[in-house]
Amino acid sequence: MRNVPQAIAGLLKLYWLELLVFGGIAAVLLICQSPDATWMNTDSDGMHYVYSAKYLYPAHKGSAPLYLLLSNLFLRLPFGTEFWRMALISVLSGIAGSVLIYLIIKQKLPGKPKYYGLIGALVYGGSALAISQNTIVESYPLVTAVCLAIYLMCLKQKWLTASILIGVAGAIHPTSILITIPLLIAYKPLRNWKRLAVAASFIVFYLYIPLTNRPPYMWNMPNSEGGALGFIGDTVSTALMLTGGIAIPDLPKRILDAGGLILLNFAIIGVYPLIKAFDKKWYKDILFWVMAIPTIYYITDLSPQVYVYVQPTIAFGVIAIGVGLTKVNRKILYSTGIAAILLLSINANYFDIGRTLDPELSATKYYNEELTKVPDGDILMPEYGWQWAAIYLYNKNENRNIIPVCIDTLVSPDYQKMLNEWDVRYEDDNNEDRLSRQNYIALSIVRLNGDVWTTRTTDDRTYGCEVINLANIQSPEKEGYVAKYSTEPPGQLHWKPSNPYDTITGAVEVSEWKFITLSSHNAFYLLSLIIYGFGLGMIIVKFVNYRKRKRGSKVITQ
Repeated sequence: MRNVPQAIAGLLKLYWLELLVFGGIAAVLLICQSPDATWMNTDSDGMHYVYSAKYLYPAHKGSAPLYLLLSNLFLRLPFGTEFWRMALISVLSGIAGSVLIYLIIKQKLPGKPKYYGLIGALVYGGSALAISQNTIVESYPLVTAVCLAIYLMCLKQKWLTASILIGVAGAIHPTSILITIPLLIAYKPLRNWKRLAVAASFIVFYLYIPLTNRPPYMWNMPNSEGGALGFIGDTVSTALMLTGGIAIPDLPKRILDAGGLILLNFAIIGVYPLIKAFDKKWYKDILFWVMAIPTIYYITDLSPQVYVYVQPTIAFGVIAIGVGLTKVNRKILYSTGIAAILLLSINANYFDIGRTLDPELSATKYYNEELTKVPDGDILMPEYGWQWAAIYLYNKNENRNIIPVCIDTLVSPDYQKMLNEWDVRYEDDNNEDRLSRQNYIALSIVRLNGDVWTTRTTDDRTYGCEVINLANIQSPEKEGYVAKYSTEPPGQLHWKPSNPYDTITGAVEVSEWKFITLSSHNAFYLLSLIIYGFGLGMIIVKFVNYRKRKRGSKVITQ
């Protein structure tokens, strides 16, 4: 026992710098952690994640079964609000991610000083996007940490552990495939059939969805609609609709937005060592692809909210920065470290939820003050999905019976069956234009039912809103409260990028992302044109070369 203080002193002397760095990151995340419900940092999943985890219901289409089961355990902690307890998973994941980045850089740079890994950990721990997600109720921090662990196990050639973690990542959230599929392609030992079977066995967690799917239904329809595993088809169809679906005129702005996120989150000066990390054969480096693919997905996806998928890009990108720092001069090395510390300090203040960010906690205020206005049995048809999802948690917690109607789902035949079961009267004009049809049904619900309530935005930058009774609104003003209109008309090129901080906090979600523009001239269409053009070009080149060879053979013959 006498040697214990000496052992502790020895460890402190040996690892004081690591303790300082990781302790600082942990302190920042705990300070910035959301004390209660918030919608900032596009935390639209927060309310229904708490609802789903607490009462064991499915969450959104693909759900996040392992994350919900883990969250159920954290919700049993005897301190903090429910949202604080679940956000603690993100905080711990953020700390773990920083430690894993440090260990990965050390693994990739054997014999090199540890400060390369520590600077990498600081860049990630202090990045705006990482802090924003690592302090709220969200599954992406945990997915990112597990994917980093998979990569570390691959570097250490611990293939069985890596396979288990691939299964774990997939059971947490389907977006993990943006990282795990490239890793499976890059590392042949992972493709051993036994190891693939181990990873695939974790799909059993997705039985959570049909097993827990029961009234009141939220994102998933009854199991009888499309079969007990019908959610798989819904998930795939939703993903296919969004993936590559961004309209071509919106691509320039999205590319610029992605560039802004990269510059900000890689501490600006860190972009130089990031580039230096890759040689001429960058396309053969798996680190490049696990960094690039989530960003490519964000650039081409129909929904701008998927910028949150870029968190793995930041994590794997700072690993490249750590490697690249060995290829630059000391001025760049020191400057990157200083920039990382400055951004950690700046972002610690900027993303302090409940103080500098969302001081009124608009989501908590909506729950505690606005939802109390609606009597049981009345319809509440909010303007946005995150407001609608909160009704389920409120009804269950407070033993209330507000009828939640989601405007964005009104055209679904399955959802209309549910409206019939709730005795909600409506009319459907079956218009081919989805948006016009949706607006028509929503207005008919207001006209044909008793008191129908909706929400009105009071502060778009913090998601602030109030609940209003449409019975008190005169026609035709009612149309402005429930009808939605595209904010980005197709055909006009968009170049002006958003402030990356406004993108990350979601301050532009209500004002700029009101409705997603659907267009057949999208990123997939552009890709097909490029492929066709490339194919035609190859045919022309081959034809020209063939003619040259033919003429050359004639000359030789003569």
